[in-house]
Parts: sequence; C-alpha cells; structure tokens
Amino acid sequence: MPRCRAPVRRGDARAAIFIILAIGLFAIVGLILALVTLAAARRTVATKPSPLPPQPVVERFGGLLCHCPPDAVSVTAGDLTILYADQRYTEIGELLIGPWQRANEMRFAKVPLTAADVDAFVVAKAIGEAELERDLPPQDRRGTLTVIRFNRPVTEGDILRGVVAGTFKTDDRISDSGARYHSLFRTVRVRDQDEREVDVSLRLADDRTLLIATTRREMEESMRRRPGVVDLHGALHSMVEKSDGAFVYASAGPSAPRDDQPARFLSFRTAVGRTITDHRAASIWFTFRGDRVEYRESFRMKDAARATALRDALVAECAKGAPAPPASEALTQFIAAARVNTAGDFVTVSASVAQDRFIQALKAETAAPAPKSK
Repeated sequence: MPRCRAPVRRGDARAAIFIILAIGLFAIVGLILALVTLAAARRTVATKPSPLPPQPVVERFGGLLCHCPPDAVSVTAGDLTILYADQRYTEIGELLIGPWQRANEMRFAKVPLTAADVDAFVVAKAIGEAELERDLPPQDRRGTLTVIRFNRPVTEGDILRGVVAGTFKTDDRISDSGARYHSLFRTVRVRDQDEREVDVSLRLADDRTLLIATTRREMEESMRRRPGVVDLHGALHSMVEKSDGAFVYASAGPSAPRDDQPARFLSFRTAVGRTITDHRAASIWFTFRGDRVEYRESFRMKDAARATALRDALVAECAKGAPAPPASEALTQFIAAARVNTAGDFVTVSASVAQDRFIQALKAETAAPAPKSK
C-alpha cells in the first residue's frame, strides 16, 4: 500500500522559505563583494607604476656588442626586425644597409642568406697607432669587426659554399687561443704573375652569430673576449648606453660622426652642429612611431660649461627658423620641431620628423659626399 506523506506544518514552511531567502541574500552579497574586490585590484594594477623597460641597447645589441673591441672608436648598430617589420620602414632599412651590401656583394652574393634572415647587426671600428702599425702587414693591423645575428640557425657550410662558389676561396686558420676561423682570399694578376690577395676573416661564434673582420688581428682579438660582457671603454661606452633606437651610430673623438660613412643621413645636422670640434663623443639614433621618425642627436662635451654653450648656440640657430633655399624640407621640418636639452656634459637634440621627409633626406645624404669637419 502507498505510504501517506505527513502534512507540512505552516511553521516548517516559513522556516524553509526563510532559509532559501537567506542563502540567496548571502550569495548576492558575496557576488557584490567579489566584484568590488576585483575592481579594486584592477585599479591597483592600473595605477601601479610599470617597471622600467630593459636597457634597449643591451636588449637589442648586447649579445653582439660583447664581441667588439674595447678601444673601438665607433659603433653602428641596427635592429632589422624593426626596420623590416613594417613596409613603411623597409625603404629606410634598405637605404641604411645598402652600402654594406654593395661593398660585400662580390664576397657573399652566392650565400643563401638575405636581410630577411638577419635579426640585428653591429659594426665596430678600431684604429691602431699609426707609428706602431706603419711597418706591419695589413692583416696585422687594427680594423673593423661586423657582428651579425640571424633569426634562425645557420651553418658554416651555408656560408662557405656560397663564398667558394664566387670569386673567393677560404683558408682554415687557428688563433693563438686555439679557436678556428676562416680567412678569405682570391688570386689576382700583378705584374704578369698570380698573387694571393688576402681578404676578410669570418667565423660563427654560435649557430646564429657571424663575425666578419677586415683583418686577422681583429678577428683573433675578438676570440679572447668574454661572451655576454660589453667592455667598451670610455666616452664611447656612455654614448652607446645612452642611445635608444632601432638604428644607432655612436663615435668617440672629434672626427665623427660628421665624417663617417654610416652617418650620412645627417642632413638634419644644423650649421652649428657641423662645426663642433670639442666633444668627447657623439651619437645619433632613431626609432619609429607610426609614420614618424623619432630622431635624436647627442654630444658628450668636455665639461658642463661647454655643453651649456653648445645648447645656447643650437637654440639660437633653431630660433632663426628655416634656412634659405635650397635647404631640404626635411631640414626645415627638423629645425621647426627640434628640442635642445642639457644634462651635465651631455647635449641632446631631438625631433619628430615625418617619415617621407626623413627618407628624402636619407636619399640625399647617401648620394652626396659626407660633410667634412672644419
């Protein structure tokens, strides 16, 4: 027989309704508290100052700069992942690396690697003492070291097969430290006889880093440096650390960067800037903000007084306004936007320039002779 359910008493029903309502109320209150807590946490994160970004030079070029000679007089560095990341910047990248590609076309034209395979590069130039090097063979003198970081692993075979397929041959060599590298050479006709003409040396520091030296001495000295440790000396080190851009050119001494080939895009340089002769070091760097180029020039002067005098001269020149024709539109735009600042013995000129004007100036500078120091 079916069992009969006990009748529900009114008091029990009220208690059940009360419990249900209480549980619902607590759930709503809990949800509100959770939302308030989450909103507060988001506000805390939003208002908390973000940590400083890593040093751009170390982040982008540190693994390459560690190969450079400590006594280098100039350093050129380019981040091709940025220069080729956007079609708007490709033309600038080609203008900047074009001279190097043309100079090395005979050596590496058949190597199956292009700018699209390169992550970043650094070129460091060292100058020996003329009196000490006068009687040395060319390969025993100081020279220029180029360090290229690829965005994928490469092998010596990739490079050497392309080299020997062209004009050059290679010799395997062993440095005093026991490290192996390759010296390029070719046979040339001199006075009705064949002679060996020694060219650059190269080696892979790892499966993504290629070193190319104009002299064997520069190559062998690079092998004695500590991996990962940037050991540039003096004022040049401070200029490299200060520079923050996709392309950087820094130099020590009064002869550069005005006279150096990599710095030919200096049509932005004002007349005062072209006549500076008492700075310890200088640098130029730029990066991109959409369709504009953020350009910087910095000088490290011998003391704060000279820095102040240079700042005043640059400010006065910019106040005169655009130079008379045939000044380029890029220079006119630069002078209109230029800001000059000093910090101790540093003087920095900065400006935001339209990308098309920058390209215009870059083309003009690469086609014309570099300005000479006075």
